Amino acid sequence: MGKEKFRNDSEQLCWFDAVYYPLYSPKSKKQRDKDRTQPQTITEEGKVLENEEFEIVKMKVRAIGAENKHRQKFMPSGSDLKGLFGLTSLSKNDKAIVITEGEFDAMAVY
Repeated sequence: MGKEKFRNDSEQLCWFDAVYYPLYSPKSKKQRDKDRTQPQTITEEGKVLENEEFEIVKMKVRAIGAENKHRQKFMPSGSDLKGLFGLTSLSKNDKAIVITEGEFDAMAVY
């Protein structure tokens, strides 16, 4: 959660409490190969963090509250990149997926 500028009902830019939804896409083979050459990241517990198969390509930002539901934007704006919220929650063993209308619905299903 954070704060983002959106236009209010008077068309003035104002700060609103906002929530951020990462939109993921599979990494290209070139990016995965590049990641393999990078040093491994080790947590405080001594676990090695694996390089993800996905990368964040966009962020959906939405103002909080039912009255602000229409205040939303994508970052970076104008980008042709496509992403999917919740993509990283899938595993190769999954046999079915549920596609929902919005992020709140996806989190409720999860």
